[in-house]
Amino acid sequence: MRALESTLVLALLLGASVMLVPSFGACHALLPLAVLVALLLAAHLHLEGARYQMAPAYVAALGFVTAAGLRCVAHIESVHVSGLAYATAYLALMAGLLCLAMPIFRLPKPTGAYRIGTHVRHLIHVSRSDPYSDRAGCRELMIQIWYPANPSRRGRYAPYRERAITTWRSAHFSHVNTHAMLDAELPPLPPRFPVILFLPSWAGIRTECTVLVEELASHGYIVVGIDHPYSSSRVAFPDGTVACRKFKGDEDYSSEAALAEFVKTANEQIDIRAADARFVLDSLEDLNRDDPQQLLAGRLDLDRIAVFGFSLGGGAAAEVCSLDERVKAGADLAGMIGRTTAERQRFTPFLFMFEGMYDEEPFVAEADLSRFPPAKRREIAFSLEQFAAMKQLLERRGGYWMTIPGAEHMHFSDMKLYSPLRRGSVDPVQILRVIRSNLVAFFDHSLGLQRATSPADIEGASPLLRVKKVDPAVPAA
Repeated sequence: MRALESTLVLALLLGASVMLVPSFGACHALLPLAVLVALLLAAHLHLEGARYQMAPAYVAALGFVTAAGLRCVAHIESVHVSGLAYATAYLALMAGLLCLAMPIFRLPKPTGAYRIGTHVRHLIHVSRSDPYSDRAGCRELMIQIWYPANPSRRGRYAPYRERAITTWRSAHFSHVNTHAMLDAELPPLPPRFPVILFLPSWAGIRTECTVLVEELASHGYIVVGIDHPYSSSRVAFPDGTVACRKFKGDEDYSSEAALAEFVKTANEQIDIRAADARFVLDSLEDLNRDDPQQLLAGRLDLDRIAVFGFSLGGGAAAEVCSLDERVKAGADLAGMIGRTTAERQRFTPFLFMFEGMYDEEPFVAEADLSRFPPAKRREIAFSLEQFAAMKQLLERRGGYWMTIPGAEHMHFSDMKLYSPLRRGSVDPVQILRVIRSNLVAFFDHSLGLQRATSPADIEGASPLLRVKKVDPAVPAA
């Protein structure tokens, strides 16, 4: 809980306790407490901002202040002090529990040498139509750029999520601070920084892996996260319009027809997102030549470009690597790949990272699936087909196959940090440390940076990791 939230809840509990003591239930005790509660409520709303988890405390505070005023200022003796005390305590405790269950969480601090800046851009692909768009019809994108920041400058830290795209259930995410300063300048040296694109999950948004992108930026990368309007859950444009997800369907193994429809939708989305990523690369080339906002001009090392994604975004990252010669390395964090990605002949070092369960029964080729219900058999069979295609891709491109025992799908994003109720049996911060250190090591090594350490070199640094290095069958192009 934030400082004023905690203090307000404690003041309400103190007020409830005082009201239950007969000798202190008089106005000389109630009125000062009511004034304190009113001041704390006003300060919290102004300085920290409201969130629905605190709603019971707001009701308790208003009731307590109103009752104290009626009793001590208007001298209405019929106010039931003991009943108010129990109601105040109950509501304050409820608010405290809700805040603990859905906290204003803290992101793990990046480990690199650089401070971090961030900046949001709106891009329009005028030569490409958007069949989902309610607007002009051209494909529009929102991107967020994380980058090394000038250490001598100070500024306001970016919120974890824009208020415009939150709902009443997720509004508290806009109160979470990141480690990135809004619109900070880049440092004067080095002159150029390598570039990494980040592609989000099935209906995900550009900030869902902030821990990973901030880590990369702190190690000297310019990271560009992409929102995919009408595929991402919610995307806010500069004019205030919010584009919501329109594509239908989710992962579904309930029947052969449902699985076929899911795969069809996933492949369509991979194609859309790969095209978005390639357009972003085109735009970055333009901005490197001439940036109207004087942030990126001449600062992008376009000979060192990589891409990674989480879940379906990992599949889109693999597709970009198979299509675009500008991209020199890629990584897929717990995602399927497209139907033709592994068949293409372009060679790029690649990293696959998955949950540890995929190295175990029943996700092995010799497993007996007869004991499982049909839906589970279809899921396992589809996973095995995917893994075979991924390993075929690795044999052609070279790279790494990593699994993390105990990790679940959401461990590869920030989502396990959202609530202690989501933690599971393994500390999500510990797993994120393993993921981010290996992601940095892989990109450093694959892009030929002088500080490079290969993921295999740090394999023994954590028991939460299994690593298999795959050498390419032919030299990389």
